[in-house]
Amino acid sequence: MNRKLVNKYLLVKNYWKAKLSNREVETLRQMVESGELTQKQAAEKFEISKGQVSKIINHKQR
Repeated sequence: MNRKLVNKYLLVKNYWKAKLSNREVETLRQMVESGELTQKQAAEKFEISKGQVSKIINHKQR
């Protein structure tokens, strides 16, 4: 099984642990990409770490 497939499986498998809904993830991405929020502001608004924001906007996590 290739690594990307394994990582995707693990992400899907662990969604029940997710702090953000799919809608919140999309909103976060849109706000950061449009420049409405910085990554730091997004982290504070959504109550997650800056590292998690970075992973989300770079599609490394949901």
